[in-house]
Amino acid sequence: MPPLRRWLEIGAVVAAVLLVVGYFHWVVAANSGFDDRGDLEYYKLLVRGWKKGQLSLDRDPAPELLALKDPYDPEQNQPYKLGDVSLYKGKYYLYFGPAPALTLMLPYALLTGRELVSGDATWVFASLAFVAASGVWLGIRRRYFPESRWWTAPLGVLAIGFGTQLLSLVQRPMMWELAISAGVAFTCLAVLACERAVHGSRPLLAMAGAGLCLGLAVASRPTCLLACGLLMVPVWFAWRERSPGRVWWKMGLAGLGPLVACGVAIMIHNYARFDNPLEWGQNYQLSGAYESKLVHFSPRFFLHNFSVYFFQPLQWTSEFPFALAQAIEISHIPDYFGTEEVCGMAVTFPFTWFVLALPLAWWRRDALERARLGTAIGTVAAYALPVGAVVLCYFSTTMRYQADYAVAVAVLAMTGMLAAERAWCLREWRVGGFVPGLAALTVAVTLVVGVLVTFDYHGRSMRMASTERWREYARTANAAVAVVGNWLGQVDGPRVYKLRFQPRPVGTIEAFWQPRDPQFGDRIMVEHLGEQLIRFGYAAPGGDPAWGRPLRWERNHTHTVSVQHPALYAPMGSSWWSGARRDYEFQERSGVAVWFSGGRALAAVRKPVRDGITRGGSVGREFSGEVRSESWRLFREDELPVGLVEPMAPRGGTLRLKIVFADNLRPEGEPIFAAGARFRSNILFAEPSEGGVRVTYETYTVPRVSSPVIPWKADGHWLELEMPSFQPEKYASRTSLASLLGKLERCTIRT
Repeated sequence: MPPLRRWLEIGAVVAAVLLVVGYFHWVVAANSGFDDRGDLEYYKLLVRGWKKGQLSLDRDPAPELLALKDPYDPEQNQPYKLGDVSLYKGKYYLYFGPAPALTLMLPYALLTGRELVSGDATWVFASLAFVAASGVWLGIRRRYFPESRWWTAPLGVLAIGFGTQLLSLVQRPMMWELAISAGVAFTCLAVLACERAVHGSRPLLAMAGAGLCLGLAVASRPTCLLACGLLMVPVWFAWRERSPGRVWWKMGLAGLGPLVACGVAIMIHNYARFDNPLEWGQNYQLSGAYESKLVHFSPRFFLHNFSVYFFQPLQWTSEFPFALAQAIEISHIPDYFGTEEVCGMAVTFPFTWFVLALPLAWWRRDALERARLGTAIGTVAAYALPVGAVVLCYFSTTMRYQADYAVAVAVLAMTGMLAAERAWCLREWRVGGFVPGLAALTVAVTLVVGVLVTFDYHGRSMRMASTERWREYARTANAAVAVVGNWLGQVDGPRVYKLRFQPRPVGTIEAFWQPRDPQFGDRIMVEHLGEQLIRFGYAAPGGDPAWGRPLRWERNHTHTVSVQHPALYAPMGSSWWSGARRDYEFQERSGVAVWFSGGRALAAVRKPVRDGITRGGSVGREFSGEVRSESWRLFREDELPVGLVEPMAPRGGTLRLKIVFADNLRPEGEPIFAAGARFRSNILFAEPSEGGVRVTYETYTVPRVSSPVIPWKADGHWLELEMPSFQPEKYASRTSLASLLGKLERCTIRT
């Protein structure tokens, strides 16, 4: 390889690795993942428990929980439990494996005197998994596909980083994601060690490392037990090759020894906690269901999960983040529990289809090279296939479970890309760059979609974790889409006129602008107050005019006048582009404004416009001025003055505000007000209902409480809100959610 090409490749790979690891860090930070979540930091509680000489968490169950007739019944334990931990003999335990705490969090705490939170540890393990998987793929490429173009190396690295759902782990780095990221990291390290056992100078040491990593993977995530077969692939190769430096039975023992030692340690640990060496704690798990009565794995779930994990498409919208993962409710499969939002790999990350080209990797190779390459690919496949199969037999689907096997699938797919590129070159076709070009396109799509889906994981939890950041991104992205849509004539907005005014007698009132649809009956007027002095006014049908401030115009000068009126907008949701203006739709269809030379000259609010109108409006024929040009612009955030909260409302724990509900509320409801801390917040939102709207109150882990149906009122409703968050000094000492709800000052709704 020429030195320049080699250094270009190394530099590009290093840049790609830093980009992915840096993006992982940004995603964790953007979701407040590096913050300490207190009692929700289960692994930190585990480390504290170890330091006190116990295997249980450093948190005692509530006495009310232990006093229940059946503490595992979710209908009884919901107010008192610590969610998704295992309760056994009056102690809390993790049903997740202890390896993440043992290998990273405990040593860090002992060395530094400080504690790692789940976000720190998840970022470390997700980055380690990505780097190890990239190392496996780059090793395969260097040894077996040296003819590949230099820039395909960073392409593969980016595909592994952005197209394997590792981003779903760092987007919500909690105890679930930490266990998965550690399991994937240790399994990828085991694959990398197996590669060294075949190609390195110390195969026994490499096999011992592979066995240890696999043992730690199982101690992180029990499903990784299915990947233990990958140890047999280098053993098989050693048996076939009969090399003096690689004795197959010694390699087998070297790998099996640490794995068995880890397995024995795991069983001792399980027995010490649950009096059963094979019990991890799931049967004692306090979740939203009665875990011991559920069917967690079954072959009848396979086909459905396969279709979801590979072929469930994203829903595309014009509203940030533009990509929406879907959750499809399943009721026809017996014992199936449910699903979260998932995007299928094959239809979301198109590079995945290169896995079909994998058989070409053996084309035109000698027997020894075929065997060595088969070992490399077989090791990865021995990870992807069995682990993927068991995940596909699980009783629910979610994107974080995809990460269990998606990293290995990505390595196989990008190896298929290398095989297709090599086969294309061996045929000496003139368009030899077709496969790398196709790879570049699919990886580019994967990178863009991966970034967009980052904002959509886990029900768009970033919107709650970093509200201000989310609003900034949404505002910027939606504005960019709206600008393009406005330029293409797909997004409506206020009409902009270039005008020259003419003098008129003092007191003259001219009809300036009127909607095209006669059912409006609205009118915008100009009154001449004096020499070169005017003001704009607005009059609703049958109402008196509301006048704006006085304005001075100049002779022979062209003034810019903008008119905002509901008649200028097409029906809501009439095009793909409508989502980009979702935040402004209701204001656009209920606000009237006039801007004169950059300043707001008039603002008013009218009843919301219903669908079925003729869009448009024009300057009246009676207007004495000269219209020199006409154009459109976007509705701006400052178009109308905002003032929902009554400024003189009484204080002291009660919030009084007036709300005009839109008649096209989202079916899932729209938030009205939220207060409190993360995972302890009180949220009030509006839900559409037949004949009106319901106001619903929700707090974390507690069932919702809804008001009766409130009939629509065109002029809005006054709401008075009282929440525990308004009086923290009164409720701060309450540790039991049940006692809190028992004394909760309910959200009162007065209309």
